[in-house]
Amino acid sequence: MKQINIKTHQYIGIGLLWLLISLVSSQHTIAQRHFGTLEAYNEFIRDSIINNSDYIFEGIVLEDSKEEPSIKGYYGDEEIKICSAVKINITKILRGHQDLKLGTAELIRESGTIYDYSNDNKKSIDSWGTSLRMGISKDKTQLFFCKKNELPVKEGVFKEKFHNKLRLSLYYDARNGGLIYENSAKNNTYWMRKIFKSINQLYRYLKKYDNIDIRKPEDKSFIERRAFKKQQKDSIALQKEKGKLRNEAALKKQKEWEQFIVDSILIPKEKDLHKKNRGFTNIVNVLKRKF
Repeated sequence: MKQINIKTHQYIGIGLLWLLISLVSSQHTIAQRHFGTLEAYNEFIRDSIINNSDYIFEGIVLEDSKEEPSIKGYYGDEEIKICSAVKINITKILRGHQDLKLGTAELIRESGTIYDYSNDNKKSIDSWGTSLRMGISKDKTQLFFCKKNELPVKEGVFKEKFHNKLRLSLYYDARNGGLIYENSAKNNTYWMRKIFKSINQLYRYLKKYDNIDIRKPEDKSFIERRAFKKQQKDSIALQKEKGKLRNEAALKKQKEWEQFIVDSILIPKEKDLHKKNRGFTNIVNVLKRKF
């Protein structure tokens, strides 16, 4: 019985190897027929992925926490049986600065496994399509090629709130499709079947595509800087206007106070003094007439 099992495993292994060779040969044939070389074919694939992705960013799938895992499966709809919600951390944005910011985000994937977490040891309840798509990997930096999520969503899958409110889904979801391999021994970077001397050369390569803007976290675009300067200028002008109004109000109040003093104190005193002077003059005139 054991011998039969061993032979069966051997046949399966040979079959899988033949299938892999067939796929590679088929890919080479397609590449040569339509593109001339395999590299030209790979370049076409890279162009298609990059040009059709609304959001491109560097990030990593977060590790499981004590409270909950970083990938959770849930039931979708009749067409898509199971989806997965994935906690990711965006570390560098290449496309989509207007909608994204650095920090955590929720990524929705087609396929996954639903687990029961009621006990200490998680138990698999149901799974669907997991083997078809494996475009993410835990603990490895990768480039995410995304679009706004249109897959079924379940609210409250995760307890924590995300820095990004926008839910994303992968435009390109294939095994190791976005992984960035850094070979420290050869001092180069490997991505999408292309070798770069460094990760910086990879980013320079990506800059040739439209709407790719690689910034440091503290950098701002020209439009943002201009808007900030305008805001500063408007704020200074507003402060000056407020100061001018305060000065005018203070001057007006001072004039009103001075007028109050004149009307209520100085004029009555002057009138009273005038009366006294007139009375004194009358007395003098009477005395003059008598004497």
